Amino acid sequence: MEKDFKKNMASKLLINEHLFLLVLFLLASFLRISYAFYLKGNIPVGSDVRYDLLALNIWKYGEYAFQPGIPTAYLTPLYPLFLSGVYFLFGHSYLAVRIIQSLIGSLTCLVIYFIGKKTVGKRVGAIAATISIFYPFFVYYTTYLRVETLFTFFLAVAVYGLITNIQKPDWKNLALSGIFTGLAALCKPTTFAFIPFSVLGFLVIFGIRKVATYRNIGIFLFFFVIILSPWVIRNRIVFQRIIPSETRLGPALLDGTLLFNALEQHRAKQEKQTNPVLLKGKELNEIERNEYYTKEALNFIRRNPKYMMKLAVRKFLNFWRLYPHTGSIYTVHSQTLIVLISFLSYGLLLPFSIVGVLLSLGNWKQFTFLYGLIVSFTVIHMVFWVQIRYRLPIMPYMIVFAAFSSNFIIEKAKLWRLAKRVKV
Repeated sequence: MEKDFKKNMASKLLINEHLFLLVLFLLASFLRISYAFYLKGNIPVGSDVRYDLLALNIWKYGEYAFQPGIPTAYLTPLYPLFLSGVYFLFGHSYLAVRIIQSLIGSLTCLVIYFIGKKTVGKRVGAIAATISIFYPFFVYYTTYLRVETLFTFFLAVAVYGLITNIQKPDWKNLALSGIFTGLAALCKPTTFAFIPFSVLGFLVIFGIRKVATYRNIGIFLFFFVIILSPWVIRNRIVFQRIIPSETRLGPALLDGTLLFNALEQHRAKQEKQTNPVLLKGKELNEIERNEYYTKEALNFIRRNPKYMMKLAVRKFLNFWRLYPHTGSIYTVHSQTLIVLISFLSYGLLLPFSIVGVLLSLGNWKQFTFLYGLIVSFTVIHMVFWVQIRYRLPIMPYMIVFAAFSSNFIIEKAKLWRLAKRVKV
């Protein structure tokens, strides 16, 4: 009798959870698709144009190139391939891309629920997922032809696999995390910064002297490398170089060092006409330019260590700033509205996230990979070029920490009320 009762309760809880997740997904999709229709007339701007052009050439000519006949490795391939797949199915439709990205963004909300549930419990997962539904910048970036929405989803699934493996070590969890980390790396090279932290996480959690630890690391890295290998092999054949990510890294490193002040002050056009490094770079092909810019940027770092330390602090503050730099990309909304929304969303979220990080230290093993991801993304953007858009892929984990502290406050408030009633 007791066993039947427990089974019935378990099945009811499972049904309630499934119902909650369905409502969550539908609500998240409704908000994002509604916003996609609101912006349906918008055309790609900035980096969107590059992704769109690559996707069109894959779709029409079967070539990964900005110009047919001239192959490129300037951008990692997965997002252009994703766009070309959408164009193949629905034609050259930006609205179709935005709707599909809306659905991917909604799936990310579900993954956030499971990450919160695995690390703390169902209530924290539910709070985190609910916040993620309405988080303005998650909604906002689903409507742009930018990699962030797809990248955030892949990274979240990888993190879920890593966390699950802590609680239930299994090669399938490691394979899942390795595959999705590889997919994330094919979206953005920032993922590579997380690899050393993930390896360190395995060593800290499972023990440096245990054979099983190195087996876990090996399985994770094996599947990661397998996913990357087609892109690396293609680049080796085409360019006779080992290029695991993209040839934009050199320009990005140059932007984050030698050119940072000029670009921050919106003097890019002036620099292109006068800067000797950029002038020489124009004479080189894509591969040579990447290598030359990397060399010049590293030389600049070695020659100016004190300046680079100051620059790193500035970039740290830019990465975690409360509102984005307004510019041409924010054409549909006023600057005042953007600042207001930022303060009312991220501005309110950040203090709760910080408290959540402190609270999580009591059970640090469950959160090790979340710490590593947040730290690795922060550090890499203290070296390269930085915008708060680059913070978006780690916001799911900041939201989980905020949900953790919110739940803690709710529980303490309940205990305080109960104590007050007992006294009365």
